[in-house]
Amino acid sequence: MKLEVGQIVMSRAGRDVTRYYVVVQVAQSRVLLANGSKYTLQAPKGKNIRHISPTKTVLTPSDMQTDDQLKQALAVYNQNRAAQMQGG
Repeated sequence: MKLEVGQIVMSRAGRDVTRYYVVVQVAQSRVLLANGSKYTLQAPKGKNIRHISPTKTVLTPSDMQTDDQLKQALAVYNQNRAAQMQGG
Protein backbone atom coordinates (compact mmCIF):
# COMPACT_ATOMS: atom_id res chain seq x y z
CA MET A 1 0.00 0.00 0.00
CA LYS A 2 1.59 3.26 -1.16
CA LEU A 3 0.78 6.19 1.11
CA GLU A 4 1.88 9.79 0.82
CA VAL A 5 1.76 12.83 3.06
CA GLY A 6 -1.55 14.65 2.61
CA GLN A 7 -3.52 11.55 1.60
CA ILE A 8 -6.92 11.08 3.20
CA VAL A 9 -7.34 7.67 4.83
CA MET A 10 -10.13 5.90 6.70
CA SER A 11 -9.56 4.00 9.92
CA ARG A 12 -10.51 0.31 9.62
CA ALA A 13 -9.79 -0.80 13.19
CA GLY A 14 -9.92 0.56 16.73
CA ARG A 15 -12.21 2.97 18.51
CA ASP A 16 -12.05 5.36 15.59
CA VAL A 17 -13.26 2.93 12.92
CA THR A 18 -14.75 4.69 9.83
CA ARG A 19 -13.25 8.08 10.77
CA TYR A 20 -11.20 10.00 8.24
CA TYR A 21 -7.71 11.37 8.81
CA VAL A 22 -4.89 12.90 6.79
CA VAL A 23 -1.45 11.30 6.66
CA VAL A 24 1.13 13.59 8.27
CA GLN A 25 4.12 11.24 8.23
CA VAL A 26 4.84 7.76 6.88
CA ALA A 27 7.21 5.30 8.56
CA GLN A 28 7.90 1.60 7.96
CA SER A 29 4.75 0.00 9.35
CA ARG A 30 3.14 3.02 11.03
CA VAL A 31 1.71 6.35 9.99
CA LEU A 32 1.00 9.55 11.86
CA LEU A 33 -2.52 10.86 11.25
CA ALA A 34 -4.25 14.15 12.02
CA ASN A 35 -7.82 15.39 11.75
CA GLY A 36 -7.41 18.97 12.95
CA SER A 37 -9.47 18.60 16.12
CA LYS A 38 -8.57 15.81 18.54
CA TYR A 39 -5.40 14.87 16.67
CA THR A 40 -3.66 18.04 15.61
CA LEU A 41 -0.74 18.56 13.27
CA GLN A 42 1.51 19.07 16.32
CA ALA A 43 0.20 15.96 18.14
CA PRO A 44 -0.85 13.39 15.52
CA LYS A 45 -2.18 9.90 16.17
CA GLY A 46 0.05 6.91 15.45
CA LYS A 47 -1.64 4.01 13.69
CA ASN A 48 -0.54 0.72 12.19
CA ILE A 49 -0.54 0.89 8.41
CA ARG A 50 -2.63 -2.30 8.22
CA HIS A 51 -5.46 -0.60 10.12
CA ILE A 52 -6.17 2.13 7.58
CA SER A 53 -7.74 2.22 4.16
CA PRO A 54 -6.36 4.84 1.76
CA THR A 55 -8.53 6.98 -0.50
CA LYS A 56 -7.49 8.47 -3.83
CA THR A 57 -7.73 12.03 -2.46
CA VAL A 58 -4.51 13.85 -1.59
CA LEU A 59 -4.62 17.31 -0.01
CA THR A 60 -2.26 20.03 -1.10
CA PRO A 61 0.24 21.46 1.40
CA SER A 62 -1.79 24.69 1.47
CA ASP A 63 -4.79 22.70 2.82
CA MET A 64 -2.64 21.41 5.68
CA GLN A 65 -0.96 24.56 7.01
CA THR A 66 -3.17 24.90 10.10
CA ASP A 67 -5.49 22.63 12.03
CA ASP A 68 -8.50 24.73 11.03
CA GLN A 69 -7.66 24.35 7.33
CA LEU A 70 -7.18 20.61 7.78
CA LYS A 71 -10.49 20.27 9.62
CA GLN A 72 -12.26 22.26 6.87
CA ALA A 73 -10.70 20.14 4.10
CA LEU A 74 -11.85 16.92 5.80
CA ALA A 75 -15.35 18.37 6.26
CA VAL A 76 -15.55 19.19 2.55
CA TYR A 77 -14.33 15.68 1.69
CA ASN A 78 -16.97 14.10 3.95
CA GLN A 79 -19.67 16.32 2.47
CA ASN A 80 -18.72 15.40 -1.11
CA ARG A 81 -18.52 11.70 -0.21
CA ALA A 82 -22.00 11.80 1.36
CA ALA A 83 -23.42 13.55 -1.74
CA GLN A 84 -21.90 10.88 -4.01
CA MET A 85 -23.37 8.09 -1.90
CA GLN A 86 -26.82 9.65 -2.16
CA GLY A 87 -26.50 9.78 -5.91
CA GLY A 88 -26.11 13.55 -6.24
